[in-house]
Amino acid sequence: MDASKRYSILSYLKKLNQKLNTTMFIITHDLEAALICDKTAILREGRMLEFDSPQNLVNSLPSKGLVARFEINDLNEAKISRIREFPPVKKVLRVGNEVVEVLMESFEENLPQLIQYMIERGVTVNSMSRDLASFRRFFQIRIQEEEERDKLLLNTGEAIFSS
Repeated sequence: MDASKRYSILSYLKKLNQKLNTTMFIITHDLEAALICDKTAILREGRMLEFDSPQNLVNSLPSKGLVARFEINDLNEAKISRIREFPPVKKVLRVGNEVVEVLMESFEENLPQLIQYMIERGVTVNSMSRDLASFRRFFQIRIQEEEERDKLLLNTGEAIFSS
């Protein structure tokens, strides 16, 4: 359905939920629906990975979901790897052709050092902004972690069977 209808339906469901003071389940692939929910569950292959409010899930990210968004000249995997090597950095996500989002521990303290670190390693920053991760970004990170875990388990299993 189109965006305005989806928003109208979700708003109506939220008002109905509050008016009736009842529990309502919304099962959807639309991550925007999470924004009207008090609690959100993330399911993958029949397993519940997370269950909490969307805000609490975002707050569980490093530095409570603060992200540094960098536009970088000629962004490539080598430059992304250099950024990942900065010890406080926990996640680097490519979110555009020349844009990455960086999550790190002690955001305010480490941001100036990260910028200096990038400059010293030839990573030219065109622009930078500070933002809060969205629920959509949390979902992307969480699913990526599961995929990496599955890959690791598969590789470990292959090593065990090939011994």
